[in-house]
Amino acid sequence: MKKAISVFLVLLLIFLGCVPALAAGASGGAVPTVYIVGGNGGLLNAEGEMVLPIDTPEGYLGEAVSDCAGDLAKALLLRTPEAKQTYKEKLLSWVAPIYEDVVMDNNGDPIGEYVPTLDWGYVPFEIPDVAPDRISGSVYELRAYDFNYDWRLDPFVNAAKLDAYINAILLGTGAEKVNLLGRCEGGTILMAYLAEYGHEKVNKIFFNTTASNGYILASAVFSGEMEFSAKEINAFLKNNPNFSLDSLDLSSLSSGEDLLALLKAFLDASSAIPGVDPAGALVNRLYADLIREMIPDILLLSYGTFPAAWAMVDNDHFDAALSYVFAGREEEYAGLIERIVSYHENVSLKTEELLRACEADGIEVGSVTKYGYPAMPLCAEADMLSDGHALVSDVSFGATTSTHSGTLDEKYIAGRISEGKGKYISADKKIDASTCMFPDTSWFIGNLEHQDFPYVLDALTQSFFLTDGMTVDTDPARPQFMLYNAGDLEPLTEENAAQSVVGVGNEPTFSDSVYRFNAAFGNILIRLITFVRSIITGIVDHAKGTA
Repeated sequence: MKKAISVFLVLLLIFLGCVPALAAGASGGAVPTVYIVGGNGGLLNAEGEMVLPIDTPEGYLGEAVSDCAGDLAKALLLRTPEAKQTYKEKLLSWVAPIYEDVVMDNNGDPIGEYVPTLDWGYVPFEIPDVAPDRISGSVYELRAYDFNYDWRLDPFVNAAKLDAYINAILLGTGAEKVNLLGRCEGGTILMAYLAEYGHEKVNKIFFNTTASNGYILASAVFSGEMEFSAKEINAFLKNNPNFSLDSLDLSSLSSGEDLLALLKAFLDASSAIPGVDPAGALVNRLYADLIREMIPDILLLSYGTFPAAWAMVDNDHFDAALSYVFAGREEEYAGLIERIVSYHENVSLKTEELLRACEADGIEVGSVTKYGYPAMPLCAEADMLSDGHALVSDVSFGATTSTHSGTLDEKYIAGRISEGKGKYISADKKIDASTCMFPDTSWFIGNLEHQDFPYVLDALTQSFFLTDGMTVDTDPARPQFMLYNAGDLEPLTEENAAQSVVGVGNEPTFSDSVYRFNAAFGNILIRLITFVRSIITGIVDHAKGTA
C-alpha cells in the first residue's frame, strides 16, 4: 500500500485532488456535451508508467520523520539561521524525490513527454481529428465526450486542446454547438477557453463544484497566510471520512502508534475549552517561525511549478502569493510568472465579464455547489461553510453564507425577506443565493463532500442541458436547495435542515468541556510517557544492534 508523505502535505496539497466521478452518465440532450473532468487524474510518462496521482512507497513517511527529527529539534530549540537551514535542506531532500517525475520547468512546461489517461485507467487519452458520433437515439450521453488533460499545464494550453476537441466533435457529429460542463479544476479550463476562443461554439454552460473563482485553501498556502486552530482541525478530522490521523503511514517507526495517540489526545484536550487552544498556538508558532519560510521551496519542487495550481489562487491573495513564492527568484522563474499573471489578468479578473457576455448572447449558465463538511483547517476562513475543500461562497460565484456550525444573522435574513429575496435563503439559514452571479440557476446540495460526484448530480446537469430556460423554480423535485440522502436528492426543508451539515448540534457544554479537558490531559501524560519510553527503547535496541 502507498500513502501520502504526511498529514501536513496531505492537507497542503489535497486542494488539487478532485476525485473523478465513478458513476456512469445518462441521457444528456441533442447537443453533445463536453465534460471537462477534474484534476488529479492519471498521467503516463513516455515509458507508460503512471506518475500521477502522486504516491509514496510504504514506510516513506516514517523514514522521513526519523531522518528529520534531530534537525527539526535543533531548529526549534536553537532557532538560528544555520539550524533552520540544515533542517530545510534535510526536509527538501525527502520532498524532492516524490515530485521529480512531475515537477515542471521554470517556464511551467513539462520536462519530458506525458499523456493523460482516461480517468483513473491506463488507456491514453488522445484528441482525434474527427470525433465519433456517440449519439444514443435522439440524445447524447452526458459522458460521451469527456475531456481529459494534463492537469499541471497552463489552463490556456489545455484550452487550446479543448478547442481542438470541440472542433473534432462538431465535425464528427454535425452539431453546430456543444454544452460545456466543468468539474473542479475543469472550470478553470472552461474559463480559459471562453477568454481565448469566445463562446460562439457554446450552447450552455454548467459548473459542477468548480475552482473557477479560486480556492481559499490554495490561496492560503500559496500566499503564506495559513492559520491553524485545534477546534477546526478536530472538526475536520472527525467529520471528513476520507481523512484521519490513522491514515498516516508510520509503520517504519517503532513509536508510530504512540505518536498518533499523543497527537489525538493533544488535539482533543486543546479544543475542549473555549478560548484555550495550546495546540493551535503551538502549530501557528511552528508555522511562523520555521515552516512558513520553507513553503516556497516545497512549492517550487512540486505544485508551485504547475501553472494550473496558480489558477486556483483567488484574486484577494494573488499579489501576496506571487511575492511570497517568487521572492528573489523573479528572473529565474520569469516564464512561469508570465503565464501565471496572464491567466490572472485575462481570466480571474474577468470571470464575471466573460460569463455576462455569454448571458447577453443567450447562453444559459448554471452551477451546483455542495456543502456540509468542515473546510480543511489551514486558514482563518476554515470555519466558513464548505464542502470539505472549497468554500461555498467561492464555488457558487458569490453566495453569502454562515459559518459551518452557525446560521445567517436573523436581521440579515429579515432584510432579505423585506427586499423580496426571501426565497433565496436556504431552509437551514446558512445560504443566501441572491448574491450569486446567477441566482436563479445556482443549485446547492447539503451533506455532500467535494470529491463525491454521485449519479444524481449528472441527472441535475442533464435536466439543465435538456430544458430550455430551466431555473431553480422549474422543477419542484430539483429546487435551489437540496439534501443528499441515501444516494438521492430531496428538497431541503425545515424538517431535514439539521442534516445538511455534519458534526453540528452536539457541541459540549462548558462542564462537559472541562471534563473532556481533564480526561484528555491525563491521556496526554500517559501517551507522552509511553511515547518517550518507546523512543528510548528504540535507541537502546539500535545501540545493541550496532555493538
